[in-house]
This record gives sequence, structure tokens and C-alpha cells, in this order.
Amino acid sequence: EQMAVRTKGNSSLNSVANNPNSQRYSWKIDTNRYVDGQKLCGLKKFNLNNGFKDPTLLREHIGYQVSREIGLPTPRTAFADVTVNGQHLGLYTVVEHVDSEFIERWFDDDTGDLYKPDWPDGSLLYRGENIEDYGGLQLETNEDTSDHSAFLTLVEVMNQGPDEAIAQVLNIEGMLQYMALNTALVNLDSYTGNGHNYYCYEQDGVFTVIPWDLNEAFGNFKCGCNRAGIIELMVDEPTCGAVDGKPLVARLLAIEEHRTRYHQILSSLVADLFTPAVIHGWIDETAALIRPTVEQDTTKFYPTSSFEENLTSDVGGAIGLKAFVTERRAAIEAQLSGLAPATDEG
Repeated sequence: EQMAVRTKGNSSLNSVANNPNSQRYSWKIDTNRYVDGQKLCGLKKFNLNNGFKDPTLLREHIGYQVSREIGLPTPRTAFADVTVNGQHLGLYTVVEHVDSEFIERWFDDDTGDLYKPDWPDGSLLYRGENIEDYGGLQLETNEDTSDHSAFLTLVEVMNQGPDEAIAQVLNIEGMLQYMALNTALVNLDSYTGNGHNYYCYEQDGVFTVIPWDLNEAFGNFKCGCNRAGIIELMVDEPTCGAVDGKPLVARLLAIEEHRTRYHQILSSLVADLFTPAVIHGWIDETAALIRPTVEQDTTKFYPTSSFEENLTSDVGGAIGLKAFVTERRAAIEAQLSGLAPATDEG
């Protein structure tokens, strides 16, 4: 009774709500709502994600590990074997929430505005000078004091401002890292993909993009692509639909200095981190950690045999994790070296 709990998700929630044989919802836990200042392991909020669409139950954890390694502000993750009121629900991924505690840990100034943009305006196209015209926009901090002027300036500059003004509203290096992360992981359920599942935090008018909800990384959100389209996603058009529909991506790729830096980040990522030697090791290590719990989990969405198979090979539409790393890495290297097209001209 001292903890607030609600279901969370979109497709993951509906998949359970429409299944009379499953109660394996994803959950958001708030330790602070009813008891002011109450924390659990230093957290005021955390999420329990149910592994929807992921036979390996590893995509989110490994994806955030890559994000953390390249220097992005990234939620911490863990695993939990969850029981609710005596009902065993099985293995979940625990994800730290992006809130004031998270901001305090990652940023020098924790007094800025934290937004979670979402549909219909999560792409951050310019809609005018009134905040009411930006549907789906959630302000997570300073709800009673912010005038939204910094956010409105960000959108205006990124859509129609001069190039020299971009650094005054956007953490460019952070955005290029975020683009490289989503490009390598083909994480299209994101800002660079379909325009949601991210946060942006403002310090002195400059916004930093924070990754969120990586459960469909490693090519599990298709955006209309077939398998080859996922593996060969063009590094200079890493969006769902036209690049111009994502102004934070389009503006940076249109400036040679920033496009070159993005290529450098991506090249270093696939040379040093996104490699079979590193990522395959993480996969094996984490699979060994959760395997006994997976085997005992009778509510998971896939059989244990699919868990084992999808670590390396495709299961349905889910590309094998190790196969994805090997094939995607090769595709990125080919594009960066000019052996394969990196753009389809829009």
C-alpha cells in the first residue's frame, strides 16, 4: 500500500490486455507518490519490462549497455524474477526511470526542464510559438514554473534557424552519439526512427537527448523494412520515412562538420565496441546469468528453445543477436568506406 503501481507500455500492454491467458504486464513502480521521500535502492521510480517481442529477453539490457559505454546519459538496468500477490509472473528487465534522481546523477545542473516528447509531435517539427500546439509533449520537471520558452526555441532553431545557432540549443556531440547508437542498433522505435521513446533535458537553454525504451533495439522494430532493409539501414538516412521529418537528424547531417563527426563516432563504435569480441561476450555472460530463471519462467512469451536459438539465429521476425551484430557491423563498415550506399537521396 506504500507503493504506487500502474501498467505501462503501448504494444507491449495491448499484447497482454488482448490475451486472456496472460497477466504478464509491464509495470511502473513509484515509491515516492504516497510516502514523500521514500526510495528503494536510491530510486523513486523504476520500471519492470516484460520482454515483449524479444525471445532472448536481452535486447534492452544490452542496448543500454552499449549506450552507457559510448557516454550517453543512460538508465541502469537489472533483472528481476517477479511475483505479484503470490502469482509468479517470471523474468523482467528492471529499468531505472528518467526522473529528478536520474538527472541529479548525470547532470551538473538538476534544475532544468525535462521533457518526454511523444506522438503526434515527437519528431519536433515546428508547429508555431504556442506550446499547446505540440501534442504528446510531457514536461516531467518544473511543471508549475516552466514557460516552455527553451523548448520552443529549440524547435524553432532546429527547423528554421541559422546553423550557427544550433549549438546554443542542442548538445551536438550528445545528439551525434545518440544518432550513432540508434544507427548501429537499428533502434527505430526512437526519435531517429518514428519520433518517440526518448527524453530531452535542458541546461541553460541547451538540450541533451536521453535514450529510452530500447526493448526493440537490434532491429526488432521494422518500420516497414524487411530483414535486408534492417541490416542495411543507410547510416545517413537512419530514420523512418524522410530524413527531413526528423529535424534534429536532418540539420546535423546537412552540415559537413557534424556529418563527419557522426561518421567518426559510428566508425569508432563498430571498430572498438560493436564487435563480436565485445558484444557476443556480453550476450554470453548475461544469458548465463538469466538462463536458470528463464528455464523456470512459465509465463514468458517464447519457449526456452527460442531463447537459446535467438541468441545466435533468427526466431520469426527477431534477428539473432549475434547474427545481427556481425551483419550490421559489416554493413556499416561498407557504407562508411564507400563500398555501399549510405543515402538514397532523402
